[in-house]
Amino acid sequence: HQAREGDHQAERQELQGDEGQHAAVDRGGGDPGGRHAAQVEQRKPEGRRQERGLQVHGQHHAVPDQLRVGEAQGAGRGHEQGQQVRIRAVFHEPDPNFKYEILITPKMSFGTGHHETTSLMVEHQLGISHQNKRVLDAGCGTGVLAIMAHFLGATNIEAFDNDDWAVENTKENIDLNQCNHINAYLGTIESVDTNKRFDILLANINRNVLLKDIPSYAHLLVKNGYLLLSGFYESDVDDISAVTQSNGLEMVSKKSKNNWVSLVCKKLN
Repeated sequence: HQAREGDHQAERQELQGDEGQHAAVDRGGGDPGGRHAAQVEQRKPEGRRQERGLQVHGQHHAVPDQLRVGEAQGAGRGHEQGQQVRIRAVFHEPDPNFKYEILITPKMSFGTGHHETTSLMVEHQLGISHQNKRVLDAGCGTGVLAIMAHFLGATNIEAFDNDDWAVENTKENIDLNQCNHINAYLGTIESVDTNKRFDILLANINRNVLLKDIPSYAHLLVKNGYLLLSGFYESDVDDISAVTQSNGLEMVSKKSKNNWVSLVCKKLN
C-alpha cells in the first residue's frame, strides 16, 4: 500500500490546475499515472457552469467532462459523433451522441477513470468480441473495464482489487450502470478459482505486478483467449513480451499513447 499511496499523491498533484488542461484523475496501481487511465479532451459548452470539481482528501480538483474513446462511423461530422465511449462523472449531463456511456462516482483517490491506459484498454476492448464471454478484470480500480465488458455483451464477469476502497467504488459503479453480470470482490490473482477459465482477461496494473502474474493469467485463459495488458511504458515492452511468450501467449496488437502502452496477447494452446 505504500507504493499505492505514493501514486495517489502524484495523482493529486497532477490533478491541480484549471479545467482547461488535461488531468489524470484515476487511482494508481504502482507506476505514476495510475492503473485505469486515459487522455482527457476537455469540453466547455456555452451557457453551462464551467467549474466542476470533486473533493479528494480535502482538496478541490477540476473534473474532466469526459473520456472519449474509439472512432465511430461518421467521425469528422462533429466531435459528438466521432467517438464511441464516454466515461463521465454522475454530475455531468448525458450525451446521446455516444454509443456507450459509463457512469463513475469519484471516490477518494480513484477519480473518474481518465488516464492513458484506460483509453488504450477500452480501445482494445472495442476491437474484441465480448458477446457471451467470460471476463476477468484483474485489479479493477473503478471498475471501468469490467463495466465496458458488460456493455459489449459479456455475460459472466469477475472483477477484483486488493484495495477495499477500490472494490467499494467498483460496486457503486456497477449499480450505477445496472451491470448485473459483474461480481466484484476484494482479493488478488491468487483469490481466483484456478479451475475457472476466462475468454478475456483484463489487467491494467503496473509492470512489476504484471511480470509476476502473467503466468497465472495464462493459466486462467481458454485456448485462443485474449489477455489485455496495460500500466507500463514503452521501455517495459520487451520484458513484458518475453514473459508472455514464455507462457504461450502471442502478441497480436499494440497501442501506445504518451509513452504508455497496451498489448493484446492471444493464448496459443
